Amino acid sequence: ASVDIRDTQAYHGRDIANLAWAYSTLDHRNSALMRALADRACQPKTLVTFSSQGVANMVWAYANLGLLFPPLFGAMATLSAWPPLLGTFSPQGVANVFWGFAKFRTVEPRVFDALLTHCTRIGFEHFSLTDLAILSWALAELQWYPSKEVGQAMAARATDLVRTRASAQPGYEKNMSIIMSAFARWGLYHSPLMDAVAAALLEPDVIARLTGQEVSLLAWTYATSDMAQSHMALALLRALLAQ
Repeated sequence: ASVDIRDTQAYHGRDIANLAWAYSTLDHRNSALMRALADRACQPKTLVTFSSQGVANMVWAYANLGLLFPPLFGAMATLSAWPPLLGTFSPQGVANVFWGFAKFRTVEPRVFDALLTHCTRIGFEHFSLTDLAILSWALAELQWYPSKEVGQAMAARATDLVRTRASAQPGYEKNMSIIMSAFARWGLYHSPLMDAVAAALLEPDVIARLTGQEVSLLAWTYATSDMAQSHMALALLRALLAQ
């Protein structure tokens, strides 16, 4: 039996976020249902029941389906910067919020500054390579370039993860290429990271998994820098492209 969410008081922010996430994960684009969920989510009594994970799931779910409801995104932006929730965002949650806003090129300065400040408080050492890739891509798309200190901290964490050969993790090459190209779009060329990636490109298992798009992104990144390791990396990438 179907349930009309407009006629029930049983829906908590967690329930709405879980429903939205499920439909989005299944790629089921039911605009009427998603609008009803958004309307319910924006009601004051419902908004105060959202957790930071719920906010991140809502932003991700609607962006993933390409459904922009301005009142919902405005409400989620307000919640993201609300002190009681702000301090509870996980690295993945921060990355997903930025990703969702980036998909619609929606800039929320107060929210972005607050979330990046939160990242420095919890420390980028808690971010995975995937978290960094999503966050760096979103910042580049939004043209919301972080401070030098934040950028260097992100690059240092990425360097550690690349050096530890997290290649067993799914998406290693994809995440590495996204991070490198995003940093280049900011004008950030972190020498230790570029060294680490150049070294990773010598690993046969990494080379075997690189896609054409990933090779292109990495080649572009090294081509736009004037660092010494660029010559070695570019030679390897050109050889890969010629295959």
